[in-house]
Amino acid sequence: MPRRGENIYKRKDGRWEGRYIKSRSASGKAIYGYAYAQTYKEVKEKIALKLMSQNKPITGLTSSIVTHECFKSIAVEWYESIKDQIKESTSNKYWNSLKLYILPEFGDAELQEITHGFISEKCNKLLLNGGKNGQGLSPKTVSDILS
Repeated sequence: MPRRGENIYKRKDGRWEGRYIKSRSASGKAIYGYAYAQTYKEVKEKIALKLMSQNKPITGLTSSIVTHECFKSIAVEWYESIKDQIKESTSNKYWNSLKLYILPEFGDAELQEITHGFISEKCNKLLLNGGKNGQGLSPKTVSDILS
């Protein structure tokens, strides 16, 4: 997938085309798969189904296919998929943020429940009452947790 955003475009013939990483060659080069459909949403769902069938993490896809999953399961799956690709100190920081702040607040929520208002409410709670002593976290710390 691209570094940012989705790799879905409208073609000259009017169809939508989506590209995703199907596998990698022995040298590590990406081997792409393609999905075509009449609408953007259909392409997005086709890509999500293909990635789910390959047991790959679905990033940037907010299809109705994945919205009934619990945030905790997806967050832990994401962490497990990236922890071997990052430095140990970064991995520790991510795990501590998940364990101490994110999962207690967001853990049992379904993805469809997590809205802008929901996130704002949880951030305000961390700013006012977060941390070990309950006196609130700094805006920088909350921003890091949210990232």
